[in-house]
Amino acid sequence: MSNYLKVTGLVIAGNILEYYDFLLFMHLGPLITPLFFPGYSSKETHFLSLLLFGLAFVIRPIGGYIFGRIADLKGRKVALVQSVKWALFPAFGLALLPTFETIGVLATYIFVILRLFQGIALGGEYPNAGTYLVEYYKERLGLISGILGASGTIGSIIGFTLAYFCSQEGAPSWLWRVGFLLGGFGGILSYYLRKHLVELNLPTPPPQKASREQYRLKWACVLMIGMLVGTSLWLPMSYSNFYLTKILGFSIDQGQVATLIALIGFICFSPLWGLIADRLNHFSFMMWMALAIIPTSLAAFYVLSQGNFVMAQLGLIFIASAFGAPIHAVMNSLFPAHLRGRSVALLFMVGLSLGGIAPSVAGYVVDKTGFQFTPAIIVSLIASITAYLFYKLRENLSFAPAT
Repeated sequence: MSNYLKVTGLVIAGNILEYYDFLLFMHLGPLITPLFFPGYSSKETHFLSLLLFGLAFVIRPIGGYIFGRIADLKGRKVALVQSVKWALFPAFGLALLPTFETIGVLATYIFVILRLFQGIALGGEYPNAGTYLVEYYKERLGLISGILGASGTIGSIIGFTLAYFCSQEGAPSWLWRVGFLLGGFGGILSYYLRKHLVELNLPTPPPQKASREQYRLKWACVLMIGMLVGTSLWLPMSYSNFYLTKILGFSIDQGQVATLIALIGFICFSPLWGLIADRLNHFSFMMWMALAIIPTSLAAFYVLSQGNFVMAQLGLIFIASAFGAPIHAVMNSLFPAHLRGRSVALLFMVGLSLGGIAPSVAGYVVDKTGFQFTPAIIVSLIASITAYLFYKLRENLSFAPAT
């Protein structure tokens, strides 16, 4: 048991730190974006920070492919160690980067490049961490998957807490830099700790068993899992803050409370849903949860439009965590081990990237048209397609997990 706890702790600690670095920007975005993109209004700055957040998502598939390929060819441990190393450069870079006022537009360009590097690093971190833990444990995979997902949100909570203090009146103007410095030094520690992980034996590639059509359906399924996770999670975690403060006129503190509800809710719900999924069939469980997202999101966004953000956030994060809890157990079961790293990481990250731009797209459409149910329609459409693919894969292809 001690070895299991040690391995889990090392993997999860690195995941927490990388998500802390990556999501710290989401919480600090409205505060630091004007330092590198001056001359915008408050609403435009907040929207721009959402766009930059989505941009870092778009680049994540590159990291997914790079580190997924490393995982398949050189080992899961090597990929996890290297992904942490890649995250060090942007963390220290953002902490030390001069602002637009000091070096002009060069600061803007470097700022965007550093965000792209963060996206590449995280693109190789999360899916490969899931693959490593699934292959290491081989049982209670829903729980393990749920815990891994919750760990990333713990990193976000830490970043949220620091951003809260940075936004308080009288806070030092340089305090946000401390947050990125802490992430950099934490990454150094995680890098050396992860070098003590146990390397998993890479299996000999088995004979090809699945047809090309079967693989295409599996690829589409993983892609849509990423999209649905991206939209169903990031809308309550990032869009709701924008909607409440910039559309409905709530205070910044109320917007931060809404985000905190989503973060804490995901940490609490995700492992519990993972346990429930372990007692059922992971695949069928996710299919039904995808369907349940449709009425829940429509109801939640109606409640949100009425200003009751507490109930709306709890509803959104409750059902989103249910779908997201066992994703690593399901995605890694779809592919043989020698293709698992690159297939899961690339496809999931492509889907997650598309889902990650949903907050900025939804914010723009709502701002221009006033149609407040745009986010719910986006989520419902993606959930419908995902549930259909799950059904088709299960029924038409006699679904059986890969070994």
